[in-house]
Amino acid sequence: MTIDVSVIIPSRLDAIKVEEPDYLWLERAIESVRAQSAAATLQIEIIVGLDPGTAPPARLHDMATTLRFANAHADGEGRQAAALNAAAAEARGDYIAMLEDDDEWQPRFLEHAFQAITECEFVSSNQLELAPGSVAGHINDFPTPSGWFMRRSLWHEVGEMDTTYRYHLDNDWLGRLSDAGNRRVHLVERTAAHNLTELKEKRPFLYSFATAKPGFNFVVRHGGDFPLVIRTVNPHGGMSMIAASPAARARSKLEENRLKETYGRFPY
Repeated sequence: MTIDVSVIIPSRLDAIKVEEPDYLWLERAIESVRAQSAAATLQIEIIVGLDPGTAPPARLHDMATTLRFANAHADGEGRQAAALNAAAAEARGDYIAMLEDDDEWQPRFLEHAFQAITECEFVSSNQLELAPGSVAGHINDFPTPSGWFMRRSLWHEVGEMDTTYRYHLDNDWLGRLSDAGNRRVHLVERTAAHNLTELKEKRPFLYSFATAKPGFNFVVRHGGDFPLVIRTVNPHGGMSMIAASPAARARSKLEENRLKETYGRFPY
């Protein structure tokens, strides 16, 4: 069977609610992949990257033949990086898309990503951030891995995630991507500002992204009213840990300084 896209999901198999241990963040993420408008015309495989020695519940093995699991070969600080690498190594699709297990895609994410990739080498998306159970959130314009889409060949060209990073593995990978001269499209909702003056005032990250490498970085409006990725503000996620833990903040700062030394900037 020809695989069009391999969806890579790193997961620790955490439950959404402690009182409901049988429903995992991962299952919700998988449901959002299967609800894609493009699913009717694409062959999609889902590969879940797990920590070493971790085994998924038996019910997940029974979900479909297009769902597979890959255990990482390293542990320690870079568990997410190792899980992503293990899953990506098993990918058979022409394209790779990434989705963190506590996030979701809007139904037209893959449809818009496939349209955008014809004009560039790498596609990302902003996100609507929501706390668990919330119906109101805010837009985060950073290109989180949950909205990454690329040809599989590009993943091999840029290289795997660096497992020595715990919190800023995505920044390091994006730094290598940009330094290699790849064209990037960042998908945003239709109501985002339409000129650089407005972007600078209202959406400073988008302004910085578009002006950092003119001719290589493009902000593209997909036509929907909301971002294509729904990002969960997970109290157990990396950013929450940095906010809550002095040790995590110190580790994050060390990684930020390392990135600036390597790239001459904090890459995004």
